[in-house]
Amino acid sequence: SDSDSEDSLRFPCQDGALFEGEHSPEHQAYLSEIRLRCRNAFAKLTHFEQRVVEAVHINGLQVTVAARRLGFSRGHISKTRTDALRKLRPELEMLRPAA
Repeated sequence: SDSDSEDSLRFPCQDGALFEGEHSPEHQAYLSEIRLRCRNAFAKLTHFEQRVVEAVHINGLQVTVAARRLGFSRGHISKTRTDALRKLRPELEMLRPAA
């Protein structure tokens, strides 16, 4: 399934995704660090992997819709997404909020 928890990746670097109303200098520094880590992790992906992650995880498209819009098969987009998440997960794991 496209929404299996082990394949899901949430981007805490999206504005307002984790914190709202926080304006302390410490919080702003923390958000800057998150944004930097997200940018660095995302930069390690190929351009096509970036497009797939952006379509599915940032823009919220279903894999089938992303495949149609990008002009590739669902299987190709799904595999690219899986490969990209495999690359991103270790880079962003430390950003996950404590349970």
